[in-house]
Amino acid sequence: MSTTSLMNIWRPSMPIWDNAKNICLWGYGAEGKSAHRFLSKLWPDANFTVMTDHPEDDTQITPSAFKTEDFDLVVKSPGISLYHPLAQDIVESDTTLTSATNLWFEANPDAKTLIITGTKGKSTCASLLYHLLRSMEKDVVLAGNIGVPLLDQLPAKDLTIIELSSYQLADLHHTPTMMAITNLYPEHTPWHNKSTQQYYDDKTRIARSGIFPLFTSRKNEEVLQRFENRENVIWFDGFQLPDTLETPRSLRGNHSKENIRLCLSILGHLGIDTDRALTHISSFNGLPHRLEELGKRGKYIFVNDSISTIPETTIAALSVYQEQPICLILGGQDRGQDYTKLGNELLKYNIQKIFLLPENAKKIIDSVEGKSLCEMCDSLEEAMQKIELSDMEEDTIVLLSPAAPSYCQFKNFEERGDTFRRFSGF
Repeated sequence: MSTTSLMNIWRPSMPIWDNAKNICLWGYGAEGKSAHRFLSKLWPDANFTVMTDHPEDDTQITPSAFKTEDFDLVVKSPGISLYHPLAQDIVESDTTLTSATNLWFEANPDAKTLIITGTKGKSTCASLLYHLLRSMEKDVVLAGNIGVPLLDQLPAKDLTIIELSSYQLADLHHTPTMMAITNLYPEHTPWHNKSTQQYYDDKTRIARSGIFPLFTSRKNEEVLQRFENRENVIWFDGFQLPDTLETPRSLRGNHSKENIRLCLSILGHLGIDTDRALTHISSFNGLPHRLEELGKRGKYIFVNDSISTIPETTIAALSVYQEQPICLILGGQDRGQDYTKLGNELLKYNIQKIFLLPENAKKIIDSVEGKSLCEMCDSLEEAMQKIELSDMEEDTIVLLSPAAPSYCQFKNFEERGDTFRRFSGF
C-alpha cells in the first residue's frame, strides 16, 4: 500500500466513550504502560493483551500471532512505525488503531495546549518555556516525549506544554491550541517509510492542516518552504533579544538564542511580560547530554553532547568552542546522513584529534580533509583510552558530539552519554 493511500484511509481513533471489549497494547514501554493504566480505569472489564517482539510470558503475543478480528482497539506505541505492514493491515480492517496521544486529546478536549516539535531543540525549548512560565507563577504542565507520558498528566489551567516527536505526530488526529516547530533536518528516515520527505510530511502534517497559531523560523529552508504562505504564522526569528542579554552556560551558542527567541515569542503571544521573563533565564539549568560540561580532568575539559544525532547539531556544538582546541568524538548508526558540510566546517576550528566510532566512521572520514587527525575506534571505550594517552593542548575540549544515532552500540543517546561520563571520570 502506498503512503498516500495509507493516510487517506487512516481513521480517527475510537472515541473514549465507546465500549472497547478487547484491547491490544502494541509495545509496552513507558507509553504502553501508561495507556494500560489509563484504559484500565476507563474500561475495567476490558481484556488487555500486550503485543511485543519479545514477549515476557504467555500472556503476551508477537505480531505474527496477532489477528485483527480478536480486537476492537489497538493502541500503538510511538516506536512502532506507522508504515509497519501490520499497522497497514489493521487500518484496512474493522479494528481501530490509535495512540496514547490521541487518547489524551480525546479525554481533554478543552485543554489549552502547545505542541512543541522539531528535529532538534524541542526538549530544550519545552523545558525552558516551562521554567519561564513556572517562574512567572503560571499553572503549567510539561509532558510528552520529554519523558513524562502524556496520559499520566492532567491538563494545566494556563497551558499544557506537549513535546511530540514525528512518531507521535504522524497519526495524531487532534489539533492543539498552538504549535511550535523549531527546525527541520533529515532524521528518523527508517521509521518514516525510509523517506526524508515522509519524515518532513509526518512532522508537519498537523501544522499544515490547521490555522491555529504556529511559531517557527524563516531561517530553516524546509520550514519556510512549507509555511511561507500559511495563515497565522508567528516567525520567532524576528524577535529581538537585548544586546545585554547574559545567558547561562546551559544556553550558549546561536542555536540557544533561537530557542530563547521561540520561547519569548510564545510568551508574548500569551500576553506575558517578556522583559520580566528574561530575568528568569539565568536560573535555567539545562538538560543532560546537551553540551553538558562535565568538568576538567587532567589537561582536558569533557563535554557531553550525546544528543547530537545529525551533523547540524555537531556544527552548532563546535561553534560554542570556536576559541578553544577541540578533540571530537564522532560516529554512530548510519542513517544516510550527508557529512560534507560538517567536513568543511571542521576546517574552521583548532581540531586536535577526531576519534570515529562505528558504524559510519568510514563515511565521515571521506568527508574530512584533515584525515591525518582521524583515528578509527571499535568502541567509545577505546576512543576514551586513546584520548587518555594523547598529548593534546592544555584545556582541550573533549567533545562527544557524534552527529549520528547511538543504536548500533547503545540503547539510546542517554546510555551513550552516561557511558562517556563514566569513562571521563565524572
